[in-house]
Amino acid sequence: MIDLIAAEYEEFDILAFTESWLNSSHTDDSINLLNFHSPFRRDRGPQKLGGGLVVYVKNNLNVRRRPDLEIDEIEAIWLELKVQNKNILCGTFYIPPNSGHETWDKVETSLDMALNDNKDNIIVSGDFNENQLNISNSKVKALLNQFSLTQMIDEPTHFTENSTSLIDLIMTSNVNEISYCCVGPPLTDQIRYHCPVIDF
Repeated sequence: MIDLIAAEYEEFDILAFTESWLNSSHTDDSINLLNFHSPFRRDRGPQKLGGGLVVYVKNNLNVRRRPDLEIDEIEAIWLELKVQNKNILCGTFYIPPNSGHETWDKVETSLDMALNDNKDNIIVSGDFNENQLNISNSKVKALLNQFSLTQMIDEPTHFTENSTSLIDLIMTSNVNEISYCCVGPPLTDQIRYHCPVIDF
């Protein structure tokens, strides 16, 4: 899979993956991508399967991790990038299915800390496991309203044998900094799959 990712997405500056399923048995060297910084990871503990995050940033970009914006109980990575004299905060989240209010409260807290740090240039991406095509779902919408964020993806990103859903999202505090968003083709030919979401 690493070789496929390297071939398909070499031209992108930032690659953020949810449900990485990585743990301490996977070394950084085993998942490094050529021309990218060492991966930024958020693994689950050895007793928990699934989940996890990994983010790659091109090695010509100035980047640092912001653990002060991350909360232990949720799967999130915050990175600060300096791009054309602007500081941009990039957050990546994985919210497990059927997460309760406690999880969403911690997501809210993490976003609040990030926006207090840099409200002008924030990009948040990830798998939020709340279908935005279902108008009765309100947790993400509440966050968008509370923090004046715009959700950029408007078509399905997750497909099963008998359903489609929009759960992989890109949100921003400044739509003028994003010129284009789309849903890309899937990386695999499995029956159940996520499509990548892409922004420029």
